[in-house]
Amino acid sequence: MIFSHYWLQRLYDNGEFDEEFTEKSFSTNLKLVSRDISNHAITSLIQEEIPYWNFLCLVILRGLKHSLITGRLNPNESGVIDLACRSIGIENAGQCLRSHGVKILIPNIIKILTEWEEKSPKRVFPDYLKKNLQFFTDHLKLSEVEAAIFGLFILIQSEPILSRSLELMGEMNCTHVPRVIATLLNLPLEEVETAFLPKNKLHQFSLVKLNLTGVSDISTCFNLMHQNFGKHMCTRQDSPLEIILHLMGE
Repeated sequence: MIFSHYWLQRLYDNGEFDEEFTEKSFSTNLKLVSRDISNHAITSLIQEEIPYWNFLCLVILRGLKHSLITGRLNPNESGVIDLACRSIGIENAGQCLRSHGVKILIPNIIKILTEWEEKSPKRVFPDYLKKNLQFFTDHLKLSEVEAAIFGLFILIQSEPILSRSLELMGEMNCTHVPRVIATLLNLPLEEVETAFLPKNKLHQFSLVKLNLTGVSDISTCFNLMHQNFGKHMCTRQDSPLEIILHLMGE
């Protein structure tokens, strides 16, 4: 547990010390939204009545695009890429890659990503997480960017499909993480880098701390204040202090 002095002081002042979502699968009720941009276009499916699921798919697809363009994802691993795409409703990605190469796959993915960004809300969090994020935002005066980053890291910790997909981006050090987070959330890089500075609230209040040594994939490159913090933020609605008290009792 990596509580900051701020939280320990708040618990002490409060008299607590005597002494100093379930990922959803695609069903048959799907709407085809992709448009062919070549004779070998891949197709995508989106379930419009589940905005949160669509937001997760959007984040994963942004990660896949970034990984392919920057060379973080080996284009020879067509099976892995096909599996990742199928998990968010994109068909024929592996076949397209094997038959026509990355130069055809990337424009197809960009086309689908553009359509999803037009049809899906920018950021949609599960109900409990949304309300708990608002508690922390109001209490700590988090900026919109800080709250979005905080929420994404909670989802990475609590959503297996998201953490598994983002592992395809490979290992990175702490200097790469803000660039990747800016891409996943479609936020200005400078604002994301500023939010990660030690003097700012994500670090000051132990909400998110990056591992400053070594390299790791994005699902293990950070620490929240407790290993079960993400689960509690997504499954119970409490004040910040109540969440922390519950975690301390585990």
